[in-house]
This record gives sequence, C-alpha cells and structure tokens, in this order.
Amino acid sequence: MKDLNLKEAVQSQVADAGEVKAGVARFVKKFTEEVIRDRKIQSTDFSIKEMFEATTMVEYPDLDVNDKLKFHEAVNGSQFPYLTKELIHREMIPTYEDGLQGADMLVTELETKRYDEDNMVGTTAMSTMPLVRPGQPYPSADFGEKYFTCKITNHGQILDMSKELILSDQTGTIVDRANQAGMVMGQHRHQYIVETLIVAPRAAVEETVSTACTYKGSAITASNFFSNDHSAYDGQTNDNLAASSAIGTNGMDTAMGLLLAMKDEKGRVIAVTPKVLVCHPTKARTAWQLLMDSDLSTVDSANRGRNYYQQKYNIQVFQTPFVTQNSGASTDWYVGDPKRALVWLWYQKPSVERQGSNSDAAFERDIVLRLRMSYYGGICYREVGRYVVKATA
Repeated sequence: MKDLNLKEAVQSQVADAGEVKAGVARFVKKFTEEVIRDRKIQSTDFSIKEMFEATTMVEYPDLDVNDKLKFHEAVNGSQFPYLTKELIHREMIPTYEDGLQGADMLVTELETKRYDEDNMVGTTAMSTMPLVRPGQPYPSADFGEKYFTCKITNHGQILDMSKELILSDQTGTIVDRANQAGMVMGQHRHQYIVETLIVAPRAAVEETVSTACTYKGSAITASNFFSNDHSAYDGQTNDNLAASSAIGTNGMDTAMGLLLAMKDEKGRVIAVTPKVLVCHPTKARTAWQLLMDSDLSTVDSANRGRNYYQQKYNIQVFQTPFVTQNSGASTDWYVGDPKRALVWLWYQKPSVERQGSNSDAAFERDIVLRLRMSYYGGICYREVGRYVVKATA
C-alpha cells in the first residue's frame, strides 16, 4: 500500500458525510478498524505528517502552524491524537510481548476492580467424596477459605510529541520510541513475574523484603516458602526444596519425587504434573536436552536410553536472567505447575492513553501531544509450598 493517500481518503469520506468533522471521524474509525488494527499496512507506508494533514489540516484548513497556541488547540481538537494513539498502541504491543518472552505462562490471569490492594481468596481442600446411600441427602461441600494479599500497582511512562516531530515527518522516530517503550514494559513485567515466583524482593514495587507470598497478613520469606517442611502453615510437610540437585536426571528425579508427593490441607496426595522448568539462560540448553532430547547421552552418559521426561511429559523450558545465579556455574532452578500457585490480577492491561496540550510540558517544552503507555496490575502466590519445587545446584 505504498501509494496510500490519506488525504484523498479523508476527502472521500467528507464528501459522503456532507460535513467535515463527521467525514474525518468516519475516516478515522474505518482506517483504525480496517487498516491499523488488522495490520494491513506498515508504519513506513505513511508518515505522521500525512496523518496530521489528513485530519487536523482538513478540519482546520486555515491553520497557521507557526501560531503555537492555535496549533496546540487544533491538534487536540482534531482526530489526530486518537489516530496516533491507535498507531502507537499497535506498534507497542509486539515489542511488549517480545520483552515479556512468554513469562505469562507462569501465571493465571484474572481481573480485579481494586486499584491498590486485593485479597486473593483461595479455598482449602474439601473432604473426600462421601458415600451417599439410597434416600440420603448429598452433604454440602466443606470448602474453607484462605487469604493472600496482592499489591495492585500502576506502571508506565509518557511519550512526548513536539510540533517539530510531527511536521518533520519522523514517523520512524516516533514508532521507534513506541517500540522501545513496549520492550521495556514487557521486560519489566517479565522480571516482576519471575521475582515473585522465586519469592525475591520485587524491583517493580520497590521492595526490600519480598511480599510475593503474604498469607494471613504476614509475608513469608523465600527460605520459609521453599522449605522441607510447611506444617506450620497448614499441617502438611510438602517438601519443595531439592538441595544439591543440579539440572540432570538425578536432580529431576529428586524434584519429581517432591512434586508427586505433595498433599492438600487434608493430607491427600495432589500429584502435581510438571508443566514448566524455569532456569538461568546458562542452563537452558542443558534443561532442553534433559526434557526434550531423545538422546540422553549429553546429560546422562551412564544411562543412555529413552528419555523418560520426553516420553511422559511435555515440560516447557523458560529461561530468564532473573533467577539466582550462584557462585561459579551453579544456578537455582524451579520446576512444577506455577500457574496453579501464581495469580496475576489485571486492573488495566497494557494500553496507550493520551493527554492534550493543557499540561506543563506543553508550556515548558512546546509539547503538542503526550501519550501514556502503561499497565496496572499485581501478582502474588495463592498457595504456600505447593506446585513449585526449587532446586539448588
């Protein structure tokens, strides 16, 4: 679509509508839904200046771009900010996902209406399915409740657009800024999720002591969360610490033994099926060979045969630099089904919003349009000592 002419398209919609503002609005709606969101064009197929001329200059044909006040008023009274916001949002999301690197596979995503803090209500185990004899009523399930506290926080930054940036046709500069912001946002959430998984102080909420697992109002430390005994919390041992267990068949066997022996609050085995192994990038190849390679000679030269883990399970490897790298080449690693233990609460998913020229930045630095890229949410554990095993090399 290199021959795309936005101004002609707008004029056509204006002629059909019989009124300028209505016609421009129709063009923007159609262009947004059918072209931008469906990604039928590249950002290099047109310029920010063309978008400005096709919207603001059509609505304000007598605009003097050298009149700073009138220029600001015209831009923010036109459809240009909305169209720009949609373009920036489209460009930001793919790089956000690149920065996230699939870390959302570690969490269950839910929504919240709380904007500061939410109580994540979990349920304790119910009794075993009782025998119901003929003529007897079914007993009510005896679920209990348990509470975990989840911080809900807002994270974002602002992309400023000056008059010069708009009129100098620098679409690439604007899109590049959006791409960088998206990447940073994705990496930020990636780190937030992993630091919660390992119960470390989370940089995203400026913690010095982790509150990743706050049970009954008290934050549980990493050494108590990943421990050989959790009976102080619910009467169950649930050993989820495999000490001196490097990534390999022996270490995996130890971790699997702990996962398959985990119990609910009433002491019944829940037999956790592992879904993901989380490790440092320096151990990713070893982990992949252990779980996916049919030839185990690279990780277990003494026992060459069919790969049990490849045959029986479909365990994904998630590599991240945010797990602890110990002295030398040893690193901690984690395996289990973290989606059952970790919950992400969305107040607002990644989005782009705009602020007009009525800001201090407009007065101080000749900023015409400000776009805010942000996400609003939180993450916490809703189980203590279950579903995830920590292994230390």
